[in-house]
Amino acid sequence: DAVTAFRVVRLSHWRPYLGGLPRLFLSHSDFATADNVRWLLRFAFESLRARNAIVLESDIRPSTDFYRFFQWMAAEIEGNATLRERVWTVNGYNMRSRRGADPYTLSPFGFTVWGWLCPGSTWPDIRDGWTWFHNWDIQVEAARRASGRASLTPALSRMRNIGMQGINFDVRSAADAAKWEAVWTSEVGVPYWGKAPVVTEQW
Repeated sequence: DAVTAFRVVRLSHWRPYLGGLPRLFLSHSDFATADNVRWLLRFAFESLRARNAIVLESDIRPSTDFYRFFQWMAAEIEGNATLRERVWTVNGYNMRSRRGADPYTLSPFGFTVWGWLCPGSTWPDIRDGWTWFHNWDIQVEAARRASGRASLTPALSRMRNIGMQGINFDVRSAADAAKWEAVWTSEVGVPYWGKAPVVTEQW
């Protein structure tokens, strides 16, 4: 159960301002994020030869056990032919997460951007369908639908979104912000090994 190697690559999010007209476009697009995330995934899979990769953006607060959760799911996917064939990504975020949610239960869902595991088996399809411009996450979701695979979302969220303003996200009222901040995440370690994930719906 011990983690013997934990490689972290930290990419600062810099908008590629080039002056003039490009700046007018790029300041209101996902270009920088799309470029950074793609570079990170290519570096992980094609340079480090990683079997899996976790993507966390700077406005996400992960739970205590988020790494163990993704490590557990990566191992389950690698060891289960059905999961390898049917899982696109593993989401870390669940807006409906509440206290007492089962830590081993997941449901088939669409791709969400707030903290996710990219299995190595999925990377070629994600890479080939990537967009350099805005709405890269929508493109990843479109590729998921075309593939017939599912992104699995945990009943117990491992992420909380703490960035209330962004390119595609703008929460101004305190009441709306409180809803996002109220998402329940795991606060203690969860014993994963020896447990199998429970997928709640037919997929």
